[in-house]
Amino acid sequence: MTSLIRHGRDLRVDLCRGLALWMIFIDHVPGNWVANLTLHNVTLCDATEAFVLLSGYAAGTVYGRALETEGAVSASAQALRRAWTLYIAHIFLFVVFAAQVGYSAAALDNASYIEEIHLDPMASEPYRALLEALLLRYQPSFLNILPMYIVVLTGFGLALPLLRRPALLLALSLALYVAARVVPLSPPTWTGGGWFFNPLAWQLLFVLGVLFATSPSPQFRRPWIIDVLAGMVLVTGFAILTAIWHRPELSVYLPAFVARIALNIDKAGLHPFRLISILAVAWVIGRTVAPDAAWMRSRLAAPIVLIGQQGLPVFCVGIFLSFLGRLAMEISDGFIVQLLVNLLGFVVLVAVAGLAAWYRTGVGRRVAVKGSAVVLALTMFATPTAQAADPCQTPADLTADPTPLTHARQAVRAQQRLRILVVGAGSTAAPTIGRPDNAYPHRMAEHLTRTLPGIDVNVRVRGARGLAAQDMLGIISTELRQAGADLVVWQTGTVEAVRGIEIDAFARTLEYGITLIPARGADVVLVTPQFSRYLRAHADLDPYLDTMRAAAAFPDVALFPRYELMQFWVDLGRHDLERAPRSGRSRMADALAACIGERLAAFIRAGISHAP
Repeated sequence: MTSLIRHGRDLRVDLCRGLALWMIFIDHVPGNWVANLTLHNVTLCDATEAFVLLSGYAAGTVYGRALETEGAVSASAQALRRAWTLYIAHIFLFVVFAAQVGYSAAALDNASYIEEIHLDPMASEPYRALLEALLLRYQPSFLNILPMYIVVLTGFGLALPLLRRPALLLALSLALYVAARVVPLSPPTWTGGGWFFNPLAWQLLFVLGVLFATSPSPQFRRPWIIDVLAGMVLVTGFAILTAIWHRPELSVYLPAFVARIALNIDKAGLHPFRLISILAVAWVIGRTVAPDAAWMRSRLAAPIVLIGQQGLPVFCVGIFLSFLGRLAMEISDGFIVQLLVNLLGFVVLVAVAGLAAWYRTGVGRRVAVKGSAVVLALTMFATPTAQAADPCQTPADLTADPTPLTHARQAVRAQQRLRILVVGAGSTAAPTIGRPDNAYPHRMAEHLTRTLPGIDVNVRVRGARGLAAQDMLGIISTELRQAGADLVVWQTGTVEAVRGIEIDAFARTLEYGITLIPARGADVVLVTPQFSRYLRAHADLDPYLDTMRAAAAFPDVALFPRYELMQFWVDLGRHDLERAPRSGRSRMADALAACIGERLAAFIRAGISHAP
């Protein structure tokens, strides 16, 4: 499971967001005993505030970096595209959840489900209800968090250039928050009243998360003062909750104005006490949990971190599961049912997060690629001219989410140069088929020279047939010591699979190498083996591919999926060396090397562009 986690980021954010998503599921199951331990029972805020704050932090990290590297238009477009993805997810969740509740109400002859979830307008005016749902003006219970987040993220996308003026962005956000509470302002709903989560108020919490991620951390001369204030906020909040809700008999000891204020701490408009409470929680966690705490990388924390990194699918499935949990609790709320609902719910959420993370890896994409290949092949059969359009066609998601290549970017920007060391076995330096000067490192160098004008691109190729990773490591170490490099392209894995070298030994070699190379001032691009039916039939490549994917989770390490690219092309009937006629194999080998070189060059350029 730990291999599915994306590192190189603040795992505290992922861990806390994972806990928030889990708590949202728990709190949405009526009668759940575990809900007594969630955030809303100990502070004047709950998991929703945590989720929005952390989502703002994540958005600031991603789109703030895009703003610096790609400009305001591109960064805003990315944020708006994410808002559109959330909108599609919300509509899908609306349909599934409405079907789930409606079917349960009919099957169990219990119309109260329809009324409690506020789905009764679907029965009286189904067409209007669908239209209003599309306009986000109809929000049944449990389906009101995503609409708020969609509107907030859309507004953030439009205001993204203001990140360059954080003081102005904060001032405008505060003004909108005050107006939403004092006037008050709120988007209307079809059924009357305002939104359950007023986006005009909740945007402040999101913006604060963005600014925490993008602005330099303030250096407090006496941070202990804020420690004390945060502690007082949390203790006071717990005392108010205890006196008003948990032990109401104690409320007689509270001053009348305190009880009146406590009873009017609303959630819809993000009451200031709720805002202060979540900020106090965030401060305490930030002060007590180190960003590099080893326990966050442990197997025990891995499920929660994984949930936090796959927020959207986990949230959607959690809403669906919460109603199933309610149905189970209505049959019996004994210990066994309580245990099963919470345990199975957690397991399913982790499984969904794992599946979403797995899809991002080469293994998951390879499964998807086969389906894509069939569709593309049928399309090409229908329109033969499309096949010649791009001989190096690549699935959009196969090389998505480029890993930042920070050392290479620094060399390009500061010194107008890019020194690349390519180390590998036979296909790297001296392919058996095709012209030697057409090997993919040479084609990569040509593309980089052409697409990085004004940059001195120098590519050194080292290697020979039959070299294992351990042999290459010695070459890499010597080359870096003698001539240096900004980027090391390391192709390996095939010889290990053929010889059956122990996976642990291969993993140790990779780990040592990807630790050594960044220490010498260079990034690493690991290149997976070639795809070959013969090799696949006579060697077990999968463990070595998985080991390389796991190694790519380290900082300054990227994985170029040559194996998956070649398999995709073979599935489409392109660049299939093993089935090519002998007379055309040399020409096909040159075309294959050209495509790999082109895609590898594009992969490196994307990594340089996305580096901070």
